[in-house]
Amino acid sequence: MKQLISRDTISGVSPPFEIREQITVVALGLEPLDVVTFWLVLQTTPVRDPCACPPGQVVLPAVLDEVQLRCCGTPVVLTRANPFVVLDAPQGITMRAKLATITPSTQSVVYQETNTANVNDRMRGCPCGDTP
Repeated sequence: MKQLISRDTISGVSPPFEIREQITVVALGLEPLDVVTFWLVLQTTPVRDPCACPPGQVVLPAVLDEVQLRCCGTPVVLTRANPFVVLDAPQGITMRAKLATITPSTQSVVYQETNTANVNDRMRGCPCGDTP
C-alpha cells in the first residue's frame, strides 16, 4: 500500500500520483464530517539550469490547473460511510487527493494497484447506479 495522506501530511493534500491501470483507494480514521476528494492536476515541468554546476538551481513543478474528478456529474469522494473507491480512469493523468477535515487526527488515505474484475459504478464512486 502506498500512503497518500497521513496525520503527518500538513496541508491535507497528497503528493501527485497516476493511475496506470486500476487502483483502489481506502480512507481510514475519518471523522463523520471528513471528506477526501480527487483532483486532476496540470503541472509545469521541472526546470533545471543546464549550465549550472551540480546541484544547480531547479524550479520545482507548480500546479497550473486542477479539476475535480467526477463520475456521473458528481464529485468522487471518500467519507466514513464510503471509505473506498476503485479508480481506473483517467489513466496516465496526474492526480492528487485532498482531505477536508475539521480536526486532523488519525486519518490515513492509502492506495494499492489492483485488478478488480466487474467494477460497477458504485465502486467507482458514482451515485448513478450499478449499470455495467
